[in-house]
Amino acid sequence: LQLEGTPNGAGGIELALSTPRRLDADLVVDGDVDLVDLRGAIHVDGADVQGAGVGGRVEIYGESSVSMDFAPEPGDEIVVEADGPVEIGLPWGMGYDLTVWGDPEHTLTVDDLGFARAAGGSGYFAGWSGSEVQIEVVVSGGDVTIHAL
Repeated sequence: LQLEGTPNGAGGIELALSTPRRLDADLVVDGDVDLVDLRGAIHVDGADVQGAGVGGRVEIYGESSVSMDFAPEPGDEIVVEADGPVEIGLPWGMGYDLTVWGDPEHTLTVDDLGFARAAGGSGYFAGWSGSEVQIEVVVSGGDVTIHAL
């Protein structure tokens, strides 16, 4: 595990964290977080949270926004909450149990990820194509986009 901190010029610290691909972590940052190619029990709370290749038992809380391309495997559980816009990429065709609670005053867009059943309304979407991967998304104050990778 390697952790480096450097001033970012905006009165804060920018952290670079190098880890093995498997990581169990609880990370609270008063700033932006970028996660790449991680699996494990991961809890992240930050301003803007972004990344790719993340999977496992994942909880992401974005104070401003979340932009994440997930790489889930069967048995994964993913929770995303944000006070601003959310953009999530998911591989097409896995067995998802997806529930999205969005802000009815903003746009909610969900690609067909191979759902066998789907239902939606103002600020709400539920899609099911199996229960291999559980995903819950809760957003207030921003658009939600879930697209196929």
